[in-house]
Amino acid sequence: MRSTWGALLSLAAIIGMRVGQAEAQEFTSISDGVFADSTVAYPADGTVVYPHEIDSGFVSPPISNPLTDSASSSYGFLRKDFMDGVGYEDGATTVGAFIPLAMTSNSGFFFQPQVFITDVGDAGVNFGGGFRAYMPEADRVIGAYGFYDNDESFHDHRRNQIAVGVETLGPMWDFRINGYIPLDDDEDFLGPGPGGLGRFEQAIGGADIEFGIPIFDPSAFGRLRAYFGLYAYGSDDKLDDDPAGARVRLEGHLNQHATFNASFMHDDKFGDMVTMYVEFRGWSSRLPGMDNTNTSNRAKLYLPAVRQYRIANEVFFQ
Repeated sequence: MRSTWGALLSLAAIIGMRVGQAEAQEFTSISDGVFADSTVAYPADGTVVYPHEIDSGFVSPPISNPLTDSASSSYGFLRKDFMDGVGYEDGATTVGAFIPLAMTSNSGFFFQPQVFITDVGDAGVNFGGGFRAYMPEADRVIGAYGFYDNDESFHDHRRNQIAVGVETLGPMWDFRINGYIPLDDDEDFLGPGPGGLGRFEQAIGGADIEFGIPIFDPSAFGRLRAYFGLYAYGSDDKLDDDPAGARVRLEGHLNQHATFNASFMHDDKFGDMVTMYVEFRGWSSRLPGMDNTNTSNRAKLYLPAVRQYRIANEVFFQ
């Protein structure tokens, strides 16, 4: 565990150096039919496109018809998770949708429902959404979201929780915090344990935090980003330690339609863990095209929220 924290401190120093780099980029070329000053461009349809978006392939949402924009920007996604994670076992297959609501050029709400089934046949649902806003001058998205999660533990106990999170997403760095609050604290008896103790299972609440930087380029769909974070979970006092550890996550947006994610975690409760998932998205008019040339972070208004959607459980003796 000491080696893990030592590595995190080293990574924090590297991150600090990267954050000190300027986020602003100079853009000088102007597309045909677009008139611009040093701050903003005005296409013929009256929408607003900022200099860093002019050559990016990004299409600004219409201001006058947010309902039409919501229909054209919605999409479905299919996600496959592999291996065990913090407080849950088995991979899962998820089908969901991302539905923008009341969108304007630079802000709006979104709804993100999804259902999943684990590799052993247990089902679960996640319903929620949030609000995001784009700050053009900084080329940065800020947002907040909340979800209701329903999941079944490895020992066939149905769990419910509320999850909340905040995020800020930009060209050179991302920052995200998530919190998980179980809606019940039942200690389900699993059987006798050593020394006359009982063996129990319980849903555990917790939080995670992460900081991310681009590896190859700072575009909205930078080919690869690395995230460094911490997580901690706990409930009532028990004889066993609650899980608290470190995580390194790699996220690669291959194009508008595909994302790959791999996470490496360690804590004293669950030990070393590796999880992966691939996500395939349907067409959306607001995400970068197949050439992946979008350099505007405004497109992140339309990405699914990133958090642990499975409910963490802990087996303990008392």
